[in-house]
Amino acid sequence: MATTEIIHDAPSIIGGGRRSRRAVIRTLGGGAMAALVAAGPARRLAAHQATPETLPAFFAEFLDAWAEAAATRDAAGVLPFYTRDADFEDVPFAVVLRGPDEIGGFLTGFFGNYSDATVEWRSVVATDEAAAAEAVFEGRYTGQIQGLPAGEGQPVSVRSTHVYAFKGDRIRSQTLYFDAYGLLIQLGVLPAPEATTT
Repeated sequence: MATTEIIHDAPSIIGGGRRSRRAVIRTLGGGAMAALVAAGPARRLAAHQATPETLPAFFAEFLDAWAEAAATRDAAGVLPFYTRDADFEDVPFAVVLRGPDEIGGFLTGFFGNYSDATVEWRSVVATDEAAAAEAVFEGRYTGQIQGLPAGEGQPVSVRSTHVYAFKGDRIRSQTLYFDAYGLLIQLGVLPAPEATTT
């Protein structure tokens, strides 16, 4: 089973000294999301150790399921977390999907394009209604993304940000932003930028 590791940012963003992530979220409420995503040094916590009152239980399970889906190349485990009318948008590749069937087809293809894949959740902040999560996806490109050459096992490491809206204990929408430029360089589709000297 894949292990989800979350690195939570927990600096002092109000007043002097370090404060717990829990205290910061309580003080700022929903506005803490943007502040924590942008904030400084990190400490590592396993997903089950994330502050339970600020990370809904179903969402912690979803993060584990997403990492498992990447590792096993099987999206079936994440689909029960979406509402029947959920929206999923992949912004860099201009893909918009609706409902678990469309989302499932897309994610099956996505996870199927990579072997030896892992997901590390770098930071996750959530309320009862929404969440934002930064991740690093790593693996080997062994499939074929539509419109791109077939994979030859190129190693990839791609940063992404996922923004979620919840409806009860399900995901109503997910918007995905990732470093498409960096991915295309790693796949050999685009040349790497030349190093500049000063």
